[in-house]
Amino acid sequence: MKEKTLLFIASYDGSQHDSESGVLAYQLSHQTGQVNQVDIQISCPNPSYLAFDRVNDMLYATNDHLRNSFVSAYKFDRNENSLIFKNSIELDGKWPCHLDVCQKQKLLAIANYFEGNVGN
Repeated sequence: MKEKTLLFIASYDGSQHDSESGVLAYQLSHQTGQVNQVDIQISCPNPSYLAFDRVNDMLYATNDHLRNSFVSAYKFDRNENSLIFKNSIELDGKWPCHLDVCQKQKLLAIANYFEGNVGN
């Protein structure tokens, strides 16, 4: 059994302008139950949902904006313990509320709250 788990936390603040929202990382100790912040922090506007692809070490975050919504991709570098921005794409729907990395690791499914639609 592994001793620690790395947790990524979305810090959505609902702001439509530059803000301090982003993604933070914490480490959970399985022995003590203690949670400590790790020195991993990225600027990511209004991340409303996160999904991690363990096979490819990719973190995906939905970005919620008033007019447009996006999904952003970050590569997790285990050696440097850092997230590296890869790209961001605009979504067809508004208010993305769920992400799922599909089993074959070739699709990212996205559900949108406002339109009630699903995209990939």
